[in-house]
Amino acid sequence: MKLFKLIASKAGKVVFDDRIEADSPRTAREQMKSLLGLQSLTGVVYSITEIPVELIREIVTAKVMEIVGSRRGGGSTIDVSRIVNDAAKVAVSDKLRPLEQRLAALESSRAASGTPSTSSRRFDAFSRDTTRSREAEPTATSEQPEAPLPPVTDWRAVKRFYKHCGSPKQTAAHFDLSINTVKARVRREGW
Repeated sequence: MKLFKLIASKAGKVVFDDRIEADSPRTAREQMKSLLGLQSLTGVVYSITEIPVELIREIVTAKVMEIVGSRRGGGSTIDVSRIVNDAAKVAVSDKLRPLEQRLAALESSRAASGTPSTSSRRFDAFSRDTTRSREAEPTATSEQPEAPLPPVTDWRAVKRFYKHCGSPKQTAAHFDLSINTVKARVRREGW
């Protein structure tokens, strides 16, 4: 069982602010929903935070030792903030350790396969450079010829042919175009 802190508000008013002991955030949310008497959490804004019980125990123990030390007449020799910071660092590093291990495994598998590491770039949907994958781009040392550019359509000739025959289908077939492309141009330019 874990301890969760839940805060919920509806229409700008706090409707729930308490701690719940549950197995997962989902069960904590369901408990909150039943405590509020709601069938759905629609319109409820809530936050669920897991409270690390071990860290709380260390903080409480340190505070108790500090109080006991001050009652005995001696000054407190315990630095509670240092204990809390050390415990927090340990808790964070325990959470990050699996991610670091997975990242190291991915990097080592990439190095073993010989895949070069590429620097990340921001994706721009309107840029020709980012629409192609990096692996598909020919390098300066490769002997691949560049793909020829598509032919440029002479729309004046297409218009003359269309006005002569009056058929988008025949015009599209004659100029090797899509019928929809021809129809769109006819509508847009009012041929």
